[in-house]
Amino acid sequence: MRAVGRAWALVLRFSEAICAALVLLIGAMVIYEIIARAAFDAPTIWVQECSVYLLVALAFFGLAATERAGEHIR
Repeated sequence: MRAVGRAWALVLRFSEAICAALVLLIGAMVIYEIIARAAFDAPTIWVQECSVYLLVALAFFGLAATERAGEHIR
């Protein structure tokens, strides 16, 4: 049973790392969009859609850490 607990803790840490990476990736994409629009007058067509999909993934991966803390995603 102890091995299952350690495996689950590893899954939770992996989930938290994915959440952190997704937040950074979304931020980088939005900054890229801002620079592309403002400096080059060339908006992209993919940033908004990718950001939405990554935000959904962020919410699902964040559920594991939130559940462990005994909280709810608001």
